[in-house]
Amino acid sequence: NDLSPKWNHTFVITGHSPSDDLYFTIMDKDWGTGDELLGRACLMGHDLHEKNGFDGELRLEEAGDGVEAWLKVKVSAVPMQVQNPTFNLHPAWLVVPENL
Repeated sequence: NDLSPKWNHTFVITGHSPSDDLYFTIMDKDWGTGDELLGRACLMGHDLHEKNGFDGELRLEEAGDGVEAWLKVKVSAVPMQVQNPTFNLHPAWLVVPENL
């Protein structure tokens, strides 16, 4: 329970194409009651591919009346080693949400 929570989780998304957007939904886990929506953000796929990644803040929509909230993320293209040359792999994206 913090006013500036950090997730600090890194994961890889494979098979991403320029038409695929990345959607983030930020929730507050409440024990004993329903989870609370803190906001949603979208990173457009064409922006990722044109700029070869993203490092910045996304404004959270649905954060509440009069609330301005931001999600800081870093998304980088990472080279993939092809394990099986018969597969046609798209670039992978490394997604690092740094600060909620």
